[in-house]
Amino acid sequence: MAISAAARKYYKETDWKKRGQLLEELIREEGMTEENALRRKIYDGRYGTGRKRGKADLFMRGWMSLDYLQSGGGFFRTDRMIRKEMAGIRKDWQLSAAEEYGRIGEELLQEEFRNLTHLCIEISRKSRMGGSNHFGAGSGDHRPLGQAMEDEICRLAYEVPKLLGAEEELVLFTRAASREFCEQFPERTDGFYRRVMG
Repeated sequence: MAISAAARKYYKETDWKKRGQLLEELIREEGMTEENALRRKIYDGRYGTGRKRGKADLFMRGWMSLDYLQSGGGFFRTDRMIRKEMAGIRKDWQLSAAEEYGRIGEELLQEEFRNLTHLCIEISRKSRMGGSNHFGAGSGDHRPLGQAMEDEICRLAYEVPKLLGAEEELVLFTRAASREFCEQFPERTDGFYRRVMG
């Protein structure tokens, strides 16, 4: 599926309000195609609807849940807790859309996961300038941003799914996070793929 320039602009934007405006413009321009209907469904599922819109980013919550399962929840991790967290991630990330909508669902979810990864890189970049510490790549981290984000992507997109036995279930996230990382840090691409394939 080819993604139009307007859709590409939508996926590059990380502010939820601006994304909503761009999605409305995209729908006005292209009509309510199957792809745009699914984009709307994913957007509403990610950011909420009505009064709840913008109160939480459920894709970000899924990212943080993966982090918790690997680090914070590691000491007390039980099979029941893992199943519960994975069910939450499945719901937050709308993984059923890939099953329900087939190839279109997979492609649009991957674009949304790229947007999530872009957002996390952007937050880490800003936090290094502003003094806070997010995603293990903030101002307290003396590694170059590219190295810190490579470590984060390797951990969340490769190590955690393997640890949980969820590599197949999270493959769309793994592919999308890898692609976005390599687009943001092209100089690290070869080393990144050697690391994850090795």
